[in-house]
Amino acid sequence: MRIFRKDLISAMKISDSHHVNPDSYYLFTDTWKEEWEKGVQVPDSLDTVPQPSLRIVAEKVKEVLFTRPRKYIRHSNSETTEPGYINITELAASLCRYDLDDMDIYWLQGLNEDLAEMGCGPVDENLMEKTIEVLERHCHENMNHAIKTEEGLGIEYDEDVICDVCRSPESEEGNDMVFCDKCNVCVHQACYGILKVPEGSWLCRSCVLGIQPQCLLCPKKGGAMKTTKTGTKWAHVSCALWIPEVSIGCPERMEPITKISHIPPSRWALVCNLCKLKTGACIQCSVKSCITAFHVTCAFEHSLEMKTILDEEDEVKFRSYCVKHSQNREKPGEAEYPLHRATEQSQAKSEKIGLRAQKLRELEEEFYTLVSVEDVATELGLPTLMVDFIYNYWTLKRKSNFNKPLLPPKEDEENGLVQPRETSINTRMRMFMHLRQDLERVRNLCYMIGRREKMKLSHNKIQEEIFSLQVQLLNQEMAAVDCPMTMSSIKIECILPGNCQLGESPIWEEASNSLLFVDIPAKKVCRWDSLSQQVQQVTVDAPVSSVAFRQSGGYVATIGTKFCALNWEDQSAIVLATVDKDKKNNRFNDGKVDPAGRYFAGTMAEETAPAVLERHQGSLYSLFPDHHVEKYFDQVDISNGLDWSLDHKIFYYIDSLSYSVDAFDYDLPTGKISNRRSVYKLEKEEQIPDGMCIDAEGKLWVACYNGGRVIRLDPETGKKLQTVKLPVDKTTSCCFGGKDYSEMYVTCARDGIDPEGLLRQPEGGGIFKITGLGVKGIPPYPYAG
Repeated sequence: MRIFRKDLISAMKISDSHHVNPDSYYLFTDTWKEEWEKGVQVPDSLDTVPQPSLRIVAEKVKEVLFTRPRKYIRHSNSETTEPGYINITELAASLCRYDLDDMDIYWLQGLNEDLAEMGCGPVDENLMEKTIEVLERHCHENMNHAIKTEEGLGIEYDEDVICDVCRSPESEEGNDMVFCDKCNVCVHQACYGILKVPEGSWLCRSCVLGIQPQCLLCPKKGGAMKTTKTGTKWAHVSCALWIPEVSIGCPERMEPITKISHIPPSRWALVCNLCKLKTGACIQCSVKSCITAFHVTCAFEHSLEMKTILDEEDEVKFRSYCVKHSQNREKPGEAEYPLHRATEQSQAKSEKIGLRAQKLRELEEEFYTLVSVEDVATELGLPTLMVDFIYNYWTLKRKSNFNKPLLPPKEDEENGLVQPRETSINTRMRMFMHLRQDLERVRNLCYMIGRREKMKLSHNKIQEEIFSLQVQLLNQEMAAVDCPMTMSSIKIECILPGNCQLGESPIWEEASNSLLFVDIPAKKVCRWDSLSQQVQQVTVDAPVSSVAFRQSGGYVATIGTKFCALNWEDQSAIVLATVDKDKKNNRFNDGKVDPAGRYFAGTMAEETAPAVLERHQGSLYSLFPDHHVEKYFDQVDISNGLDWSLDHKIFYYIDSLSYSVDAFDYDLPTGKISNRRSVYKLEKEEQIPDGMCIDAEGKLWVACYNGGRVIRLDPETGKKLQTVKLPVDKTTSCCFGGKDYSEMYVTCARDGIDPEGLLRQPEGGGIFKITGLGVKGIPPYPYAG
């Protein structure tokens, strides 16, 4: 049988976005109805519904042996009407609310000893607790009766009483004035959010918790206060009403106080003109030209003019005025000493309030006169003598407690449990809100802890790096002490000032004690004789970028995109091989011969400005002794410095715009390279890596273009060992030479230096000699072809 009809569902369904009042629908909890989307659950075919079958089952009659006639039988004990039933309320009411302490027990032991000597029976602990409870109750009831009936103590005799929130002395039906039975603060029902006037005692929020909190918005304590959303901070209701940024969550209950975080820092920074304290948040005079600031409670205390105005749109506007602009301060004779008169009025008001407080204090001091021993003995059914003993002890103990009750009245507990009386759903929502806030605090705490630990880890790493650098400096200082050549012995000398537009590829010729180098844009190969200090040169027909020795005599050079044999005697150049024939804008750059006699050199695009060119146009080539050329790789920007390790197993290479010194595994017999990796990345102040050479200790020396220095690197560790700064910026290449290769020669460039720069570094483009480095170089290898 089908029980669903889907054709009727369209008459029931409404749009999902349609708002439905919770009172206009029912929530099904029957699991059988959870699939209502399939259709309306009504029988589809009534004919197929089976007919019910019924049979009457006789109930088994309980056999009762004896029925007690209740109207004839009475019991002296308090047995309940139904066996097994326990009235929790009556049981709780019968329990004694006072518990004996150690002092009470010691006194009771002494009393029982005295009663035994007098021939009277002892008093047990339960009886004494019950007696003290009855004494407290009689005292509390009689004191409340005296306050209500005795002249001068009741509220009706206090003519100056005003609401602590709105400062009005008037009340109306449905908006009565209610007094706290502990702190005597007076509030209207509507001003404090009291939906119903409680019967008996009433306590304000702070007195329910037994605390006297500090107001968040002013320096005053006490008064009509409510909590914020967190429930831990308090503020006066009057402060919350008068400060414009602050709001109240539920106007009916006048709590909680919200939007305190919306108060701007400028308001928190104001100083009260009345109390001279920079505490809480002040309001300012409503006169536009006046900026006098004062606390709300200070304004009420000094009787300043505080108005609430209903505008045309039925909105309440708050107007507050300082001492100068308050109307009640502008009367003749009062304008000169307004603050003094306000103090006098405040003192007079305090005297009026003090009369009632004094009578209440006197009534509390004579609390024992409000209790009759005979009435207590009659209620408990005890001998008057025994009650009189306990009465005297109770009087002394209460006086030692500054006349305060030994246990709070029942109404306090009831108010503490009942207030605030809220619905279950509101309580649960508040609980969930507090739970969410706590979880958010935990999340923020975890985030801050994680951030703190990351910062500590970063700090520790920095400390470790600093320590490593300090150790490195100490090691360098120790090495400098052990080394005969110290940094102070290094000497830099310009042997050829301003000679080259772009000097490159220096190489020492030991046979003639000469230094060979090239000037690329000038198309010159130069030779400087260290003995005669003279310079000879050969001019070619294209930019010449590198020069090397030839084993068979003469030199080899890279001119344009050609490997050439250079004859110094007749100044001729014979082409051995040509590369990059399809790239007319390319030329060779730096080159050097490997230990096997192969001539390595790389190409690049012509520069439009120093280090400015079309990228990825160059390649690395090698000219073998049989004059055939092998290409290793392309996509090179500026092919530059190159050299080989002392064991000939590693090839070092620089592509300038990668700002890196790279290494390859090198196979000397075949000239194959593989496994490219970086051994050092230049730092920002070191600028662009250019030419390079290796010393006898296997360490690399790199000239830094635009960095004005030559740096020494350890290729195995990737660490910088030494920096030698020169008086020019555009250092291009370096090599070792001189006697036993203990001198370093550095080439430089003049192109790209503006006139102002030339004034600052007039030796730009010169050739420099550095002595005193403490290391030696190795002789260059000749080309084997």
